[in-house]
Amino acid sequence: MTKMEEELDLNSVKKSLKVLNQEVETSRQEVLRALQSNSADIATASGQVTQLTELLDALTNELQDYQWLPAEPITGGGAGGAGGGPTLQLRPYQVQAAAEAYATGEAQLRASEAAMEVLNVILQAEQLLSELQTSRSFMSSTELLLQVSGLLQSVSAPERMAMEPEMLWTAKERYRKQRLALLTSLDDAFSKHLHFTSGALQVRPAELPELWRCLGLLGVQRTRIEQLAEEVLKQLNGMVIARHLVLEITTAGHTTTFRWRAARGSAVGDDTNTFPPLAAVGKFLSFLGQSCTGEAEVYQVLGFSLYPRLVKLLSRHLEIQEAEAMGFEKHLSSEGFISPKESSLSRWAQQRHQAQKQGPQRLTQARRWILDEAEDRVLVQLHSTKRGHFSMKVSCAADRLARTFDEVVQSQQQEARSLLGRMCHLFAILRPYVQGGLRSHPGRCGLFVTDVMFLLHQLRQLPVEYRPVKQMKVLEQRGQDELWAMLKHQEESLVSALQPVDLLGLSSGESYVASEAALGAAGEQAKRIARALSEVLPQVVLRKVTLHLLGAFCEELLQKLLCPRAQEAVPFAGAGLSSGVAQVGRWLDTLATGAAGGDEFREVLAGLKKGPKGPSDAAAKEAPEGTAICVLSAEEISSAVTLMTSAQSMVRQTLQAAALPLDQRLQEEVPGYERLLLSSDLLGSDFSRFLERRLKLAKSMSKEEAMRLMSLSFHDEALPSEDAWRILSAG
Repeated sequence: MTKMEEELDLNSVKKSLKVLNQEVETSRQEVLRALQSNSADIATASGQVTQLTELLDALTNELQDYQWLPAEPITGGGAGGAGGGPTLQLRPYQVQAAAEAYATGEAQLRASEAAMEVLNVILQAEQLLSELQTSRSFMSSTELLLQVSGLLQSVSAPERMAMEPEMLWTAKERYRKQRLALLTSLDDAFSKHLHFTSGALQVRPAELPELWRCLGLLGVQRTRIEQLAEEVLKQLNGMVIARHLVLEITTAGHTTTFRWRAARGSAVGDDTNTFPPLAAVGKFLSFLGQSCTGEAEVYQVLGFSLYPRLVKLLSRHLEIQEAEAMGFEKHLSSEGFISPKESSLSRWAQQRHQAQKQGPQRLTQARRWILDEAEDRVLVQLHSTKRGHFSMKVSCAADRLARTFDEVVQSQQQEARSLLGRMCHLFAILRPYVQGGLRSHPGRCGLFVTDVMFLLHQLRQLPVEYRPVKQMKVLEQRGQDELWAMLKHQEESLVSALQPVDLLGLSSGESYVASEAALGAAGEQAKRIARALSEVLPQVVLRKVTLHLLGAFCEELLQKLLCPRAQEAVPFAGAGLSSGVAQVGRWLDTLATGAAGGDEFREVLAGLKKGPKGPSDAAAKEAPEGTAICVLSAEEISSAVTLMTSAQSMVRQTLQAAALPLDQRLQEEVPGYERLLLSSDLLGSDFSRFLERRLKLAKSMSKEEAMRLMSLSFHDEALPSEDAWRILSAG
C-alpha cells in the first residue's frame, strides 16, 4: 500500500472515530437526563451505560493492534471532548470480521429461538398425547386430539418442503396412531350401540349423540352416515318386498329394539301393528330420526344420501298411488328427513298413473305401424363402439317403433320394460305375417332381418333395467330362423336350377346347350338374389350371405364333376345371425401320407415301372363305390372346362351385383371357388402339370377328389392315380 493510500485510510478512520465519539457522548447525555427525570429507570440506564462502556473497551483493545497508527491517541470532540473520552484505535479488516461474526451470531440466535419454539410445541403435543391415553370419554379424547393437531400444524413445514425435524415426524406419527385408535374405538362403539340384525335394529339412544359429535369434529361424520345409509337400504330392501309388515318397538334398560316381520294370514286385518310396506318404511325412518341420529343435522344428511335410492327402490317394487306418495313425503319433510321441496316419489307416482293410461294406446299405435304393408325404406344413422358411425336401411314401421323407445322409458318408468317387451313380441309375430313369403322373397327377408338388427341395437342403448331381455332373445331368434329358412330355400332353388347341368356327358351338342342354359339360369338367379339383398342388408351380413349362396353354387358344380350320381349331396350349413351369418362350408383338406423315393419317382417318369395297361383299368381300380367309371374325350374335357370357366365368371358377376369388392381374398373366401378354379385348370392335363400345382392341389382337395380329377384327365399316362397321388403328397 502506498503512503498516500495509507493517509487516506487513516483520515477515514479518524472521521469514523470522531462520529463514534459523538454518538457515545450523545448517548451518555441522554442517559444522564433520563436518570434525572425518572429515578425508576436508574437501574436500566446504568446497565445500558455499563454495556456501552464494555463495548467501547472491547473495541479499544482490538484497535490497539494497528501498528501503523500514530502514537498520539485520537480523542473525541464536542462538549465532552475535553473530559477525556475513550481513546480508540481501529483496523479495517478486523471491523469487517467483527460485523460478520455479529451477523452470524444473530442468525444462530434466531435459529435457536425457533428451535426452542418447535421443541416447546412438540413437548406440549407429547404431553397432550400422554393425557389422551388416560382419557375416559370420547369427547375429551377428541378435544385433546384436536389440540395436538393444531399444535403440530403450527410448526409443520409448508407443502413440498425438503425436511422436517425427526422429532416432529415422530410426534406426527404418534398423533396418527392415536387418531386411528380413536376412530377404531368410535366404530366399535357404533357397532355396539347401533346394531342391525335380520328383521331388527337395536339402539342405545343415549350414547349416540356424543359419538356423532366426535365424528363431526374429526371430519369423518359424512363417511359414517354413508355407511349407515347402506345398511338401512339393505333393511328397507327386505321390507318393501312384503305385502304387509308387523312392527314392534320394545325397550329394555338402555336399549331400544325395532322389529319387523311379514304378516301372515288373517293377522293382516286384526293386528293394529300391521302396516303396508310404505307406511312401515315411514315408521322405520321416524325411528331412525328419534333414536339413531341424535341430531337434526345428521338426520338431514342421512336423508340427502338415502332418499334418492329409496325412491328408486320403492318405484321398482311397489305400486304407489299419487296421494300415498304425497302423504309419505309430507311426513318425512315434517321430521326433517327431506326438504319441503322434495317430490321425487310424488312425481313418479303421477307419471306412472299417466303411463298406465297411455300404455294401451301405445300398443295399439305400434300394432298399426307393424301391420302397415308398405315396403318403403328409411336410411338411419347409428353409432357403435366397435364400428363407429354407420348407416342402414330399415322399414318405416321399425323406424317409428324405435323412436318410441326413449319416450316409453321416460314416461312409463316402471311399466317401460313390460311395454317394450310387448312391442318386440308384436313385431316378431306380426311383421313376418304382414310381409308374407319371406322365404321366396330375399329382399323382404333381408329387410325383416335388418329391422330386427336395428331394433335390437336401439334396445341395447337403453339402461339395463329397462331392457326386455327375454323378448329381445325371442326377436333375435325369429330373425335367425327367417334368415336361415330363406337361405335354405334359395340354396335348394339354385341346386334345382343346376340339375340339368352334366359336366361328364357333353359328347353331343344338345347336352352342352342344355347344360349351358341351365348354368346361365342359375347364375342369373344368384345375381338376382344378391342384388335384392344388397339393397337392404348391412355390408357385413350381406357379405356372409352372398358367400354362403355362392358356396352352394360352386359345391354343386364340383359334386357333378368329382362325385357324379351321388346318392345325396352334402348339405351346406348356415349359422346364426349373432355372428353375422357366419360362413360355414365343407373343406376337404385331408392329405394322404406316403413316401416315394427319388429313384422310384424317376423310374415312373421313364416308364421303367409297369403300371395298369390303360386308363380304363386305372379308373376301374380307383373309382369309389357307387360311382360310374367315366373317361372324358378331349371334346368333352374342353366343353366341361368352358362351363366351369363360365361358372367362375358368374361368381364374379354375382359379387359385383351385391356391390362387393372383387379382391383376391374375397374370392378365396367363397367355399369351393378355389377347387372349381383348380379343377378347370387341371382337367385334361398330364401328370407334369399336376406336379406343378401339387401344393394347391394338396391344400384344396382331398385324396379322393384329386384321384378322381387325375383319372378323368390322364389318357396317355402310364401312371395309376394312386401312385400319382402318393408322389404328389410325398413331394
